[in-house]
Amino acid sequence: MEKVRKIVKHVIGTIGPTVKPSFLIVGGQKCGTTALHYYLNQHPLLLGSRPKEVNFFSNEKLYKKGLGWYKKAFINMRNPFGSIQSFEATPEYLYYTDAARRIFDFNPRMKIIILLREPIQRAYSAWNMYKYFGERKQGLPKQFYDGQENNIFHELYSHRDSFPTFEEAVYADIMKWNKLSSLQEPSFVRRGIYYPQVKRFYEMFGKENVKIIGFKDLTGANRRSTLNSILEFLNLETSTWNFLNDNKRNSRKYESPMQDVTKKSLEEFFDSYNQQLFQLINFKPNW
Repeated sequence: MEKVRKIVKHVIGTIGPTVKPSFLIVGGQKCGTTALHYYLNQHPLLLGSRPKEVNFFSNEKLYKKGLGWYKKAFINMRNPFGSIQSFEATPEYLYYTDAARRIFDFNPRMKIIILLREPIQRAYSAWNMYKYFGERKQGLPKQFYDGQENNIFHELYSHRDSFPTFEEAVYADIMKWNKLSSLQEPSFVRRGIYYPQVKRFYEMFGKENVKIIGFKDLTGANRRSTLNSILEFLNLETSTWNFLNDNKRNSRKYESPMQDVTKKSLEEFFDSYNQQLFQLINFKPNW
């Protein structure tokens, strides 16, 4: 049965109508990209990729497969003869430096959506995610260990018998940042230094083509107005979103709270970087 399913998928991917993506959700990691992809894909004029994270522009092995491989993520069986905008959501695009240039080479008019979460909570959420998968060693999303130059779990477990505490993981990442390490993973802290990441996309695509959304605007009571602001950004009419199934996506409870001393230390670390970000985008996100 599985073999038949693969054959059908290959045939559809070869002859099915595809739609070149007109916008991308590029990050950040643990900032709500899965939920946003899920919500927007319910709109009749928007077509989300399958899978949600294609990783084409950030993954060397996948990028070498070429555009013919990439377009198979955007098979349009929903509205083959109508007007529809396709998109994907890969958090690595915001963090990995080569991605912005590759996206620009693919489509210099691409619209970019960036979700930002308060960096300390983002780091803690990412650590919990890796801890969850690392301790169970099952169900691990493929992009965590395949295709990147740096094996995340090899680095996390290097010279260790157990998964590092949040404090240990944070300290190791800050040391890499201070030493300008070329090793990009793990990146619990560095992914939350948003200023250079957002600046890269502003410079490449223009500020008018990059939309910044705070994590709480997507997860809180403002969700539908936030989705409408995205429709306006895409030059589409606003919607009542009465069709929206907005159940929580990728929600997981933490086993233990963050230590106060760690939180205070990270607040001091991130403060100057956050101020740079706020000046760049001209507002403080509701994150």
